[in-house]
Amino acid sequence: MQDPPAAHGGADSSTKTELSDLQKRINDLIKPKGHPIAFKMFHDETDLDERMISHLVRTPLALCQVMKLVNIYGIPKLMVKENRQGCSMGEHSLGFSRIPNELCAAWRLIFGMEPQDFEKIAKDILSVPLGEYAAVFFAPLRSFDEFSAEPDGVIFNVNGTQALLLLWATYIGTMEKPVWSYNGNASCEIVAALKLGKSPWFVMPCLGARSLASTQDDELWFGLSLKHLRLAERSLARFSMSYPPAVEQALFVPPLSEHMITKLIQAKEFK
Repeated sequence: MQDPPAAHGGADSSTKTELSDLQKRINDLIKPKGHPIAFKMFHDETDLDERMISHLVRTPLALCQVMKLVNIYGIPKLMVKENRQGCSMGEHSLGFSRIPNELCAAWRLIFGMEPQDFEKIAKDILSVPLGEYAAVFFAPLRSFDEFSAEPDGVIFNVNGTQALLLLWATYIGTMEKPVWSYNGNASCEIVAALKLGKSPWFVMPCLGARSLASTQDDELWFGLSLKHLRLAERSLARFSMSYPPAVEQALFVPPLSEHMITKLIQAKEFK
């Protein structure tokens, strides 16, 4: 890592609170797990604010681990191309390096997979163009009020119903049906997807994220551009939709007399 460049003129955090306010509103509506993970990619390290550089990841963590640190602890993190990561697929998706050939041998040894099949898996993992970006900065959405740049995308850790509400609200705001694809490997490709303009993007955390980032059964990653997030928040507020959605009909219907549970809990004289 080179010496920090001169600080760029950051926004005045005492007056600029738009993203902090947006995070609070969307958290109140959706109630996602942890902090919304916002990120910004930079072509050159000299474009970084020196306050971002102070959050440099100096250990070889995987991309999913860095995302989860931001999500759970709210700690900003900076990853740079010249520092190795703990997962080659994450490096590949950020355009920092190619997937090394030695991984093909490992997949063949463990899974009996033929080289052409592994090549197809690697090809189907979304990535930004190789070498186009030198750094990526992750932080809770509200933290970007401190800097002059808006994030490239925002990723939420949600359950199925929360993901549905974000999807519904984004569609209502755009009237455009989203399209995404995912092969079950490298769920961290969601960063590349959003950077490439593929918003919204949805993945189930891969087994690598389960192993390294301790993702759980109820966790899904739902990412949006900042434009789509603003539209989604407005749609949710406009139609008074929030989590949990107030759509349950069964709450207004008396117990069914012939159901086993009713027989176990309802006295006969009640009838």
